This record gives sequence, C-alpha cells and structure tokens, in this order.
Amino acid sequence: MQNIITKLQDIIRTHFGYSSELEWKPNYSYQSLLKETYSPIDKILSVPIYEPKSGHPIAYFKIHNVAQDSDVHREKLRDLVNLSLQSYVNLMDQLDVSQDLLNYLQLELNPQNILRFKKSTKELSQDEMIPAMIEASSEDDDSVVEKHAILLKSDSPLKLERLALSLHAASKNHFFLRADHLAKDFLTSLNDLAGLNKTTLFIPGIESLTSRQQKTIEAHWLMSKTKAESPILFIATTQSPLGELVQSAGLSSSFLKNFDFFYVLSEASGDSEIRFESLNQCAHAILKATPEHHLKHHKFSAYTKSCHLIPSCQNLFPTIH
Repeated sequence: MQNIITKLQDIIRTHFGYSSELEWKPNYSYQSLLKETYSPIDKILSVPIYEPKSGHPIAYFKIHNVAQDSDVHREKLRDLVNLSLQSYVNLMDQLDVSQDLLNYLQLELNPQNILRFKKSTKELSQDEMIPAMIEASSEDDDSVVEKHAILLKSDSPLKLERLALSLHAASKNHFFLRADHLAKDFLTSLNDLAGLNKTTLFIPGIESLTSRQQKTIEAHWLMSKTKAESPILFIATTQSPLGELVQSAGLSSSFLKNFDFFYVLSEASGDSEIRFESLNQCAHAILKATPEHHLKHHKFSAYTKSCHLIPSCQNLFPTIH
C-alpha cells in the first residue's frame, strides 16, 4: 500500500504542485467525518478513505496548500484519490475474501459436496472444480450489456469527465486514455488502436474529431465485429445538440449511429458537487441500459444507435429513462 501512496503523492506533486500525506483516523472519531472537507484557514483538502465492510472512514488523505478558489483542482484531486487509493483498499478487501473462499474450498470440500453450475458427464477433480465454478459464474452474469461506444451530453464538462471516469471503473478496464492528451495525429491510422486491450478511450468534445479520425474508428469497429468482443470502450462527450454535430460540426451520420447516447439533463447547479456513490450507480445504470430503454420517438433518437435520458447525476439513485 505504501507504493500506491508514494505514487499518488508523486502524481499530485508533479501535476498539481501540492504536497500530501495519509493520516490514519482514530476509532473514536468514526462518526465525525463522512465526506471530504476543505479548510480555508489551513488550505487543506481532506479526502476520507473508507473501510469497505462498515463504510466508516479509517484515514484522511490530506492535500496541502490548496487554494480556496481552485474548485476544478479540488474535484480532480477527489477523483484521483477515490480512483486510486480507495479503489486499492476495496480491491484488497475483495481479494482477502476471495482467498479465504478458495482456501476453504481447497481444504474442506470434497467433489461430491460441490453444486455444479453446468451439467457434465465426467467427474471433476478437486483441481478442476474451482476454475469450473468461476467460469460458469462469469457466463451467467448478464447484468452488464456490452457497449463499445458511449456518447454523453451535458452542459457541464466537469460532470462529463467525472462520469467518464466512473464508466471506466465500472467497466473494469485496465487502461484509461484521453484523446486530447495524445498527439494530434492520433487516430489517423488503425495501428494507433492495435493492441489496446481492456482500454477506455475518452474523447472529450466529439466534434473535434476529423473526418479521417472518424473513418479510422469506424474501420476499427468493422474489424472488431469478427471478434467476440471489442477490447476498447469509446466514451465521447459533447455539449452540442446532435443535429448540430451532423449539420455544422462535420460528424458523419454513419459514425454517430455506432454510439449509445445518454443525455444528462441540465440542473440548476450544473457544476455542484456530485457524490462518488451517485456517479458509480449512474455509470452502472448506463452500462446496464437495454434496448427496451431506448426512446424511439425522442428528437435525438434518429442520430444514434440508442437514446437515453439521465434525469440527474446528483441524486443517490439515478434512473435511466
């Protein structure tokens, strides 16, 4: 864990210029802090790290010398801590549980005690039964509908970025790439997308894609149809109406037809703070959205593969209509 903390501190120091530290939280103060806080006097942003089982905060990750008016930096710092240190704590908790289960199966159970998920004519040995159970369990999990391209629309660029990060985490991809952080000639050749396995490619401002870049991505999708699944999840964002993207921004209508479209409806406080839990639930709702949720008669539905409205990212239990 110390390696994760050191790496996180290096990233914050390099990209934001802030020093940071992890401070363990005493047990008697469990109820004193349930969300991050900012002290304008000390200029310290404190992001809590939660114990997965109880939900109690067990430590603060403190970032020093954060200016009071740097709202965007504070949002990004919170996301960075949540997606790195908090995710690591959650993963370690899950691995501990999984390891205990595997040890129990290996030491205590006999083959005749196993409830098999698939019919088989041969008797499974003890070395074979655990992989068989895991494989069968993964095949039965149809809670997430496979999507290879998602288009998000909102009036808030910050909200779109945070939702894209949550979608990346929910999809369990290994790598997150931002197209605007790469070379200008990126996506002008199929070689740019070769070998990108378990990768989320984030394209902020889909209208910035040139005609050649659109054709490269379309060619990649065409080649991916021959495979069982696409190794890349494309997440693009926009603040413009879809009709304007086709008529004025130069986006190909055939290119847009590959995207599942999700419109985050406007709110009075567009850039206000959004709970991490809300974004996580909203991301899972997007990935689970089925064709039955498609708004066939909505004004946007003619431009994309499917059309969905998100009433709010602010509420704890967002729904897809």
